[in-house]
Amino acid sequence: MKLSSQEVKRIAKYSRELTRDTTSPDIERVAGLFPRGFVSIVASMAGTGKTWFTEYVACQLSVGGRILGGMVAKSPKYKTVIMSGETGTFLLDKRLGKTAWEYNPEKIHVYSAVEMMLDDCPCMLNTPEGQQTMIIICAHEKPDVIFFDTLISFHSIDESKQGEMTAVYTFLLRLAKAFDCAVVVNHHTRKRPANFAGKKFTQDDIIGTSAGVRLCGAAFIIMAEDNGEGGSKMTVINPKNWEKKVPEFCYEFVEDDNGLIDFKISFDTNSKNLFWSTGERFAELVKSYPRDTIIKVADIARELGASPEAIRYYVEKAVKQGVLSRIKLMNEVSYKVM
Repeated sequence: MKLSSQEVKRIAKYSRELTRDTTSPDIERVAGLFPRGFVSIVASMAGTGKTWFTEYVACQLSVGGRILGGMVAKSPKYKTVIMSGETGTFLLDKRLGKTAWEYNPEKIHVYSAVEMMLDDCPCMLNTPEGQQTMIIICAHEKPDVIFFDTLISFHSIDESKQGEMTAVYTFLLRLAKAFDCAVVVNHHTRKRPANFAGKKFTQDDIIGTSAGVRLCGAAFIIMAEDNGEGGSKMTVINPKNWEKKVPEFCYEFVEDDNGLIDFKISFDTNSKNLFWSTGERFAELVKSYPRDTIIKVADIARELGASPEAIRYYVEKAVKQGVLSRIKLMNEVSYKVM
């Protein structure tokens, strides 16, 4: 088969040499969970609090600081967009009014699929018109993370159809890349029979075709169980994350002294040690380096198994204390041990 030079050139641009890359910084994970520039899936059975979880994370990201009980030690303020397909903006506002959560209204904007459809504004991800709407929303809002709650509310196709769902996820991946944001889709898991109680879900439990799991950068599954006090404890597991697994953590909804809903996060012993000892381990590591040693945030993050955001917080703290000094090498910010 004879190919024209133009055809060869068009295809050859996708060719890359395989390299062992140890210099590129880790991909930023918004909220310590969702990789920027990729699609993430948050899945659970109906009624286990995906929408509450989404709204809580959005509130925390809007004010920055400590995220999810220390999963990120110090976060900047992030812009979040919630595409609400089930509850609508009215119910989200009502829910927020029942909580004790601090938030920055300028950093959280909500769009309702129901309101858009009633106004003949296309928002279905499997149509060119709906895709164009999403592009306009991202160009206008410039979000760091955009939640689709739930994904099924934003398309009109059979989720068992591999080709059509691949097209939806491919568009969302393009959206994440084009606007350098984290795209998060709330999804459902399959119903399990009673004899599966206590067993962990896997990525195979995410409903529909394998298209989403294949194309997403990370998948999280929320499992609900009785907390022994008449309520539920939700455990978040991370069955897929091609870059770095996130330690398992749990959350519960509790009432504060004023009767408002709050969010209580807990980790298992290993995860708790990982999150809360980062500062101490960082300090000990820096002490072990000879004077004038050059260090980089990405290298320290990899060595300690912590997020770059957490390490950057401790590095800047060390700079203020005079333990490190900030320098520039080859147009890259590094730090020198004093």
